[in-house]
Amino acid sequence: MLELTYQRGEYLQARAFMQRYLDVRPATASVLLMCVNAERALNNAAGADRCAAQLRSGFPGSPELQQL
Repeated sequence: MLELTYQRGEYLQARAFMQRYLDVRPATASVLLMCVNAERALNNAAGADRCAAQLRSGFPGSPELQQL
């Protein structure tokens, strides 16, 4: 549901799904990359930076980090 919402460009709803997801599960590189991109689409630089920092620290060798 998260990825589908994100792909449809429903970034506010995707943000809500991500927040709930991250409350109950560990972050994954793909979710953090979606977080960065959704926050950028919502013009939230601080939120995008926060997600990017988590991606850098948690998944330093990931393909998702290379996409940043």
